[in-house]
Amino acid sequence: MYLKDLHILNFKSWEEAKFDFSPKLNCFVGLNGSGKTNLLDAIHYLSLTKSYFSSRDNRSIKNEADFFMIEANLHRKEEEVQLYCALKKGQKKVFRKDKKEYEKLADHIGYFPAVVISPYDRDLITDTAEIRRRFTDNVISQGNATYLHHLMRYNKALQQRNSLLKFFAANHKFDADSLEIYDHQLAEHGEYIYQHRLEFAEALKPRIQHYYEFISQGREEASIEYLSQRHEASFEDLLLQTRSKDRVLQYTSAGLHRDDLIFKLNGDSIKHYGCRATASLY
Repeated sequence: MYLKDLHILNFKSWEEAKFDFSPKLNCFVGLNGSGKTNLLDAIHYLSLTKSYFSSRDNRSIKNEADFFMIEANLHRKEEEVQLYCALKKGQKKVFRKDKKEYEKLADHIGYFPAVVISPYDRDLITDTAEIRRRFTDNVISQGNATYLHHLMRYNKALQQRNSLLKFFAANHKFDADSLEIYDHQLAEHGEYIYQHRLEFAEALKPRIQHYYEFISQGREEASIEYLSQRHEASFEDLLLQTRSKDRVLQYTSAGLHRDDLIFKLNGDSIKHYGCRATASLY
């Protein structure tokens, strides 16, 4: 599978451009600010239906323009497929495969997988647990559409449970039966997510150890640890144990949305001292 060509219009710094690609290796060369990163982000849109750098689609529209368009032909399994993405200010984003629009953007995830390597990858170590969860979810979702389905349902149930807790607090009332409806949904979808995050971490661990040993020439040992409250109890028990606390906080304090990946060097977390050691080299 490879990208044959690309046509972009009013996308970030690009007014209009067309590219033809080699089925093997392609390199983009140019001065700083010439649009190389924006070109790669256009390809990211075709893969994951969104920008790698911004959560707001409107920011990808070129200044003073009203819309952007990305169009490409993809060679996949001996067939040529056309992908099309467009957004007009104030309207819904349009995404099509072979001129047929997706009912849900999530249905496209995994069809044209992509891996991004950038300087921002350092955030996996130095930033919040949310960044590491997002990385994990993006990788798994591209190869497992069922995982993405459970993840979306989990997040929706979580949002509804939090709204209900706020409603209880604002109206000085409480209904355990109503809350349990969302507890069951979080447990159902959460268990699937948990098992696949666990498998992902176990599969990633030996690869990190292998490649870091090569980089450090065996002087240091790198590893990761998957942290989850689910290790200690079932989802039903976790939500029951924290119910009183959640009523006070007005949000759900236990669950998969608290998971984290800890990167370690010689058994110790490198979140803090690792980045300082790197900075001292400059």
